Amino acid sequence: MGVGRSFTRKLLAVGISIISGLVGSCVGPFPPAPPTVFPGILFVSDRDGNDEIYVVNLDGSGLARLTSDPGTDALPKRSPDGERVAFIRVTNPSCMDVYVMNDDGSGQTRLTYSPVTEPNCGNVRPVWSPDGRSIAFQSFRDNNWEIYSMEEDGAGQTNLTNTSYWDSTPDWSPSGARILFGSLREMIDPDQLNEEVFVMNADGSAQTNLTNNPGYDTSARWSPDGTRIAFESYRDGNPNPQIYVMNADGSGQTNLSRSPTYDTAPQWSPDGTKIAFARRIDYSSEIFVMNSDGSGQINLTNHPASDSAPLWLLNGGKLAFMSNRDGNWEIYVMNADGSGLSNLTNNAASDRLSLW
Repeated sequence: MGVGRSFTRKLLAVGISIISGLVGSCVGPFPPAPPTVFPGILFVSDRDGNDEIYVVNLDGSGLARLTSDPGTDALPKRSPDGERVAFIRVTNPSCMDVYVMNDDGSGQTRLTYSPVTEPNCGNVRPVWSPDGRSIAFQSFRDNNWEIYSMEEDGAGQTNLTNTSYWDSTPDWSPSGARILFGSLREMIDPDQLNEEVFVMNADGSAQTNLTNNPGYDTSARWSPDGTRIAFESYRDGNPNPQIYVMNADGSGQTNLSRSPTYDTAPQWSPDGTKIAFARRIDYSSEIFVMNSDGSGQINLTNHPASDSAPLWLLNGGKLAFMSNRDGNWEIYVMNADGSGLSNLTNNAASDRLSLW
């Protein structure tokens, strides 16, 4: 039995709210070469009147606006070779579509087309395959969220999940053979959300529930070597999400954070030895880091303002994050041990990172 249309519309509204607020083997024999020079941090800012995509160097120099459109541009994701950026653009008041552009903002090309007349529509959360030849994304074209994939030029758009429930937040495995996603398909009570972490092959086959728990499991991320998965979970009667890890087959599910408070946004370090995350303390959040077994939890930011959305940079040598410590959201960067803090954006507008 599928989720009712009224309930599905509520879920769509939640998805749009989140977006606006946050603004196998590989197909080929070799993955693309990573960029030889760090290409800068992508972020979203309303400094010019509406949300557009910008880039800034690690020292705060070279700030540049990449998009300029009356609609909202958000959720930028750089390709593995650093040469292109996938992002979403609001194409009418309630619809979003996936675009790509060169890393300097040129060559902006629309890849998906939401029906203009449909009140609830959208194509969001694009993520590149490790070889840069495919993009997975979340689409509402079938009147509920599904995971689709397409070629890098928009060809071959295919519904991978094809269910009557909400499937969301795709994440490619490092090999490109499988895709993680969240699903409500095993929700029993339509008024009680129960998301599970699923995995499937890159062609949509072998869809498997990995978490299989009555709690709410979400925001799953592969470890760099593809052997483990970090995720957020509300389970065991805990009203606050915790950071869990499990093996790639769903076994060995373990609470790493073991905190009485709210832990979210797990991000593996590039070498897989550490996990950065956000922890709520006294109604604000801090950036923490811990070893991949949950030991050695350290508060890196330690500030009364809210710090969130940790993002590893330079092979784990630095972390970017967003903070409202100056009265509005800004992009900061620090060394992996919390030292060397620097405000990169330093503008009266709202500047935000995107983890999805």
